[in-house]
Amino acid sequence: MPQQALHAQQSKSDDMSANPHLKRKSSPKLKPKGSKPRHGTAQEAFIVNTRKAIDGDPFFFHKHEWSRIKHGGSRHSCLAQPKKISVDCFCVKDCAAWIPHLIIPDCMPSCPRCLSKVAVDVTNAEWVENPKMMCGVCSHRHIDAKCCTCHECKKPFAS
Repeated sequence: MPQQALHAQQSKSDDMSANPHLKRKSSPKLKPKGSKPRHGTAQEAFIVNTRKAIDGDPFFFHKHEWSRIKHGGSRHSCLAQPKKISVDCFCVKDCAAWIPHLIIPDCMPSCPRCLSKVAVDVTNAEWVENPKMMCGVCSHRHIDAKCCTCHECKKPFAS
């Protein structure tokens, strides 16, 4: 009996190499590496600086329009100016930041799962990993948001 089992096992391995269409054993799945930004270094620097400005100034949206936060660089300046211009200034697109609890007075976002506004924690809201791209007819820009956590569902959601 043991010889028959050994012979059957050997013939099974021979069948696998002979038939390329047989399913192979699944290999261990690779873990994804940390995601990197989907934009250039100049755009990344602009987004980081904008996020710091929004976090640092609670009245940021009193001075800036949420739908078009412009790059402070010299993108639209004359090339004949004595001020030094970097090439990166021409590659940076404007961004929009939709953060309702900072834009609209006394607004509290509601959880999309349990529809509760009471359990939402906006004080510990974190920025999304990568801003989304809004494609327009004439140009495009990035839209940024913060993720809030619902204490009832225990799940984060973009506000």
